Amino acid sequence: MALPVDRSRSLRTPDELRDLVAAIRDAAASEPETDSFEWKSEWDLEDAEKCCAYLLAGVEPGNLCGTPPIDPAKINDKLGRYIESGAPRWSPQYVEVDGKDVLVITVEAPRPGDPICALQKAFDRFPKGRIFIRRHGKTEEAEPADLRELETRIRAGRPRVELGVSRIDGRPLHVITVPSGPPRAWLSSEEERLRLPPPPTGGRAGIFEAPVLPFTVDSDPRSRETYAGEVSRYLAEADRRWLARLYKSAIEAEVSPLRLQIENSTDRNYEGVEVVLEIAEGPMVWHEAGEVDSTLAAPTPPKPWGKKSMFDIEPLSLPDLGFHGPVEIDRGDDLTTVRFEAEHVRPLATVALPVLHLILREDPGDVDVSWQLTSTTVDGQTSGTFTCAVADMPIVPQFKEVDRT
Repeated sequence: MALPVDRSRSLRTPDELRDLVAAIRDAAASEPETDSFEWKSEWDLEDAEKCCAYLLAGVEPGNLCGTPPIDPAKINDKLGRYIESGAPRWSPQYVEVDGKDVLVITVEAPRPGDPICALQKAFDRFPKGRIFIRRHGKTEEAEPADLRELETRIRAGRPRVELGVSRIDGRPLHVITVPSGPPRAWLSSEEERLRLPPPPTGGRAGIFEAPVLPFTVDSDPRSRETYAGEVSRYLAEADRRWLARLYKSAIEAEVSPLRLQIENSTDRNYEGVEVVLEIAEGPMVWHEAGEVDSTLAAPTPPKPWGKKSMFDIEPLSLPDLGFHGPVEIDRGDDLTTVRFEAEHVRPLATVALPVLHLILREDPGDVDVSWQLTSTTVDGQTSGTFTCAVADMPIVPQFKEVDRT
């Protein structure tokens, strides 16, 4: 009589494993082991022969005796002497039934393309390299016919990735019109804002001549000459700051967003799905406005000269810890590569990718975007290309000074 256990899917949850233990406990003593289930009432890790192919320890038909819990690290250490790491894939778990602990070792089913698993260390009469299989409820050495079947499994290969990348909307991209240089009015406002105040006329100020601001600290430690030099250097490079502000305005206004999604039309779960884009020439690609300043090396204006309050204290500069968020962009001379953070894509689902922003300073015609997609759960990759149309009418983004630091 077969065990009353649902075999239509793998048993994973504690409740499912407890039901399995209870089914074995309640089975008749004559219940045979199967290719899927093997049990022993006792388990001795120090006995090498008992380190192979046990599925349950602490239960057998008509006898739920339990087994003393063992540190999973010790289990891994003992079995790891004989089993290659990750081949097969297995995991130990204790479940409690009627106050008794039962060890359940789950050995994952092999997948097409998986290698043949061989004994890694000799024990008893079996030298290392021997191959074992489950047949008719027993663990036996593989025969030539079994080896042929295992070789066929390897040649079958793992399933291939069957996902796609598409645009969420078909909005055309826009060219933005960029003047040849920053407007004179903007440069003048920067010069005025940073103008060096006149030197003091001398003499002591009366106690009521000027209000004392709260939290005021000592006078600016820079000399007037040092500050004037900082302003001159900044104004000489201010065109990059102005251009960065222009690009930021275009990004924040979403002039040319590129919204993409991963499509899964299959009933398979895909883990570790990574999408890589390649965009040739033409557009500059951004993920967020905060990237613009550092990429363009936009200069930061000096702090205005004079007394400062506690609110003007420079923030701490934190080191770059190597975290780049959900998108990594490699901007080459002729090719921009975009790598998105890996995603989990469920069956028959779509997953939106982080939005990109393309800045076009001239009309390149249509923009071709190539993509490649891989997954850690299957072999190979899939790829494709889609075309983004460019609108006939360019846009002049409304310039705004994003900050006044």
